[in-house]
Amino acid sequence: MTVTGFAQNGVVTVDVETPGTLSERVLDLDVTRIKSLTVTGNLNGSDIAYLNSGTGKMSGVETLDISNIKLVPGDEPYATVVIARSDIGMGKTTAIFYIGDVYSETSDSQNTGLGGINITKYIHTNDLSGAFAYSKSSGSSCSIKEVILPRSLPRIGDYMFKSNTYIERIGISSGVTEIGKAAFEAASSLTSVNLPAGVKIVDDYAFSRSGLAQIDLPESLTVIGAEAFRETKLIGELDFSNVERLGMWAFWNVKISGTLNLGKLTEIPDGAFTGGDYDKVIFSDNLVAIGEGAFANSKLTDVTLPASLTSICASSFQDTPWYSSLKGADDGIIYINDIALAPTQNVKIVDGLLAIKDGTRSIASGNWNINDGNTGISTLVTRLELPSTLETIGDEVFSGFEKLGDITLPEGLAYIGDRAFNGCKSLWFENLPSSVLNIGEEAFNGCESLTQIALSENVKSVGNNAFYGCSGISLVKIFASDLRGSGILGFGSEALDRVVIGGKVQYLPEESFFNSTNLRKVEFEPRDPATPLFIGGYCFSNCGKAQFVNFPERIDSIADYAFSDCAALSESLVLTDTRHIGYRSFIDCSSLTGVVLPESVEYIGEEAFGRCGNLQRVEYNCISATTGTVFRECDILAAVKIGKNVEKLGDGLFSTLSSLNSVEFEANGIENDSEIPSSFEIGQHCFSASGFKKIELPRNTTVIGDYAFADGKFAEIILPATIKYLGKEMFSSSRVKNITILAEEVPEAGGNLWYSDVEAQSVVFHVPARLINDYRGAEIWKNYHYEPIEKLVEKIEISSSSVTLEEGSTLTLSVTVSPADADNQDVAWKSDNEDVVTVDNNGVVTAVAPGTATVTVSTLDGSNLSATCEIRVVKPVVLVESITLDITDATLNVGDTMMLMATVLPEDADNREVTWISGNEDVVTVNNNGVVTAVAPGTATVTVSTLDGSNLSATCNITVESKTGGVDAVGAESINVIARDGVIIISGTSEEAFIYSMTGMLIRRTDERRIEGLVSGCYFVFVGGQSFKVVI
Repeated sequence: MTVTGFAQNGVVTVDVETPGTLSERVLDLDVTRIKSLTVTGNLNGSDIAYLNSGTGKMSGVETLDISNIKLVPGDEPYATVVIARSDIGMGKTTAIFYIGDVYSETSDSQNTGLGGINITKYIHTNDLSGAFAYSKSSGSSCSIKEVILPRSLPRIGDYMFKSNTYIERIGISSGVTEIGKAAFEAASSLTSVNLPAGVKIVDDYAFSRSGLAQIDLPESLTVIGAEAFRETKLIGELDFSNVERLGMWAFWNVKISGTLNLGKLTEIPDGAFTGGDYDKVIFSDNLVAIGEGAFANSKLTDVTLPASLTSICASSFQDTPWYSSLKGADDGIIYINDIALAPTQNVKIVDGLLAIKDGTRSIASGNWNINDGNTGISTLVTRLELPSTLETIGDEVFSGFEKLGDITLPEGLAYIGDRAFNGCKSLWFENLPSSVLNIGEEAFNGCESLTQIALSENVKSVGNNAFYGCSGISLVKIFASDLRGSGILGFGSEALDRVVIGGKVQYLPEESFFNSTNLRKVEFEPRDPATPLFIGGYCFSNCGKAQFVNFPERIDSIADYAFSDCAALSESLVLTDTRHIGYRSFIDCSSLTGVVLPESVEYIGEEAFGRCGNLQRVEYNCISATTGTVFRECDILAAVKIGKNVEKLGDGLFSTLSSLNSVEFEANGIENDSEIPSSFEIGQHCFSASGFKKIELPRNTTVIGDYAFADGKFAEIILPATIKYLGKEMFSSSRVKNITILAEEVPEAGGNLWYSDVEAQSVVFHVPARLINDYRGAEIWKNYHYEPIEKLVEKIEISSSSVTLEEGSTLTLSVTVSPADADNQDVAWKSDNEDVVTVDNNGVVTAVAPGTATVTVSTLDGSNLSATCEIRVVKPVVLVESITLDITDATLNVGDTMMLMATVLPEDADNREVTWISGNEDVVTVNNNGVVTAVAPGTATVTVSTLDGSNLSATCNITVESKTGGVDAVGAESINVIARDGVIIISGTSEEAFIYSMTGMLIRRTDERRIEGLVSGCYFVFVGGQSFKVVI
């Protein structure tokens, strides 16, 4: 590592050879304050972060020269910048920057918990994006006023100086061709920038709201992004003569003056030069469009618009001297070329008729409801005469003309703008012209008098809620072939009675007919089988009365809730070529009885056919679709047929179907293996809690997922030779008793096949005999019971499974091998601890010394069977001599409990363990601790017995009576136990009392009749052969 530093002419220079060491070496410099710093050498992300940290000796740096550094890629972040914020749920987008050879970006997201999303972008770049941005989160206090940027930079990176209020001067190398997005946004101290001659692009927000007051636009500049210079302090003239593309609001409220030469712009966007001090504009002869407010609030006096202009807004030149000087034609309307720009105060309305002159091709955007000195003209217009030449009606032109009635829209009309007829309650026309291409957002919103709409094949786009609130429409015909880019059509209403879908229609937007509760008929015209169809979310949702005529078999994609609550949808649904079936797309379609799903399906959403209460059969041919619990609460679904080409059944696909009693695999009927897939998988939970009692898996089954058959009702199953993987707990809580595994190798298992080994105790695995030892040697498989598939030795039994011998004694164990005709009945004996027990070839066991050992007898015929005897060698045994109970007779109420205490003597007996048994568990139960629970009226005997071979026992006779209320007591009424003020009071007897906790622990043994000092809780009191439960 080499880092050098020296000072010359007040400039401190640091050369870095080893990346990541800049901060350390600056700290080591023999200077107390650095005002001007030059850095050369190799810098990584941590070095760049240090330059903008404002910490230590960097706090006083005002001039920074990094023109000769080399950026070294790595995983060290050098800047964190918030680059966007959302008004919804307080979400934001944060970029974390790293040095990289080439640009790359990844991201992740997290919900804010308030309905918004926080997005984090991880960006690797070689242009120092964000390097000197102010970051509130990092707490940067950098006060550098001048930065000379690296000569190697290809562009000025995005957000490089965003919100940096200290930077005043920038040194940009001649090789830079682009100023990045928001590079100097809100850099309020930056007043001038010299753009190199080669700069071609100034990106969005590049200098927006900065302090920029002087800049020369180079001849090379061709693109200026949205809001690039918005609200800067630029004044004087700028040369736009070579600019070919301009973003919206690029110079909004910028006081540039003189003449704007826009000779290469064919479109001028919204707000581009709003609020400027210029007085003249030179337009291109090819100019076609001027956006809203493009030159509004300027000093423009001289305008010559080219004949090429086809689109302009009423607000494009609003509040300019030139616009104020315009006079209307004889009809009181201002025309520019063949565009009706706006009405004047003198607009002519005769007998409610507003007429647009012949030859007009476009009505500019902007509401025509001007004030005539008394009231808006919208209240005066009842009729509208549109010229046959009209092609465009702009945004909001006739919005709010509530009295406008019958009109004729001319053939040739192509564009109807956003909210063009919004709120025209009386509007009526017979047909939309076939020439219409685009209908804007809310174009006919609230037009209550319209009765029918037909969208021709030529319609390309319909804006969001274009027909929302058209409560009188009863007939809709859609022939538009592809409305993929459209919004919600908004046809849903109680008046809608009939819908016709043309044979060439490829896309129906979301919520097109949502909640049309009286929709009676949906007719699909004959379709070319090759024509795809996509149906958007909620398209026909809650159209409960709709009959679907000629329902198409080919629907490529059915989005979420598309047909939900369509109660009258046909009984049998057959789909072909469908790829996507969305979440709850057919939920609550109560008339469906059968469904056929094609091989093409790739995704089926959760509950796609949920709650289809009459669905009885499903043909499932989806090759490998991703699924959820598709048929949840289909309570009578009884039969499922799985197609021969299916490769995977998705997770949860047929789970919780208690009525499912038949699962048929078509592959089982195919003899030729080449005609079925090489593998077949069953997903997690696929058949869990389903009701079938028999299943025959196809012979190509390779994988069965976790819990796939959990809670199954079948008794046996055969896993074919192809099986390779079995998921964990796949048989948990199932009724299976016999499992045959034909695999030639032990399958991999994801975990125990049952929740607990207890569930598997009665299950037999039938496996090849040669693999039995392999199964028993595998951790997951070792605790199960195995039987060989071929006939060898099938069973080996030893005369005793466990014995206890005294030291020095002997015992001859005998073995039984079955069947009796087994070819090889030879066995081998072995002790696993010959220091304790030895065994000879005849099964004679000799007890050598105290301890335990296992004697194993094994078959030698390849069946790999064995039996064991657990042998315990002890010193001479001290047996139990007596066992007694503290209570021999008791009376309990139903629901009462009591604890019996057993005394086992002598205390040095080797085994003083006991077992408890109730003679009638319908009356009394007893647990392993002697706690007795009264279940029902009657009598029962509880017996406690020794386990050491002494065969001793003691009994307690218990009578159970119905509970009669009062104190929870058992026995004669003369004894009474109550709890009062934290004290247990006993009366009616002088016998000793035993106080137990609810867990059975003896708390106190006493002759006192007032028992004090107990903590709050529930106790059992045993006294005079009776049990009482009290609460303190």
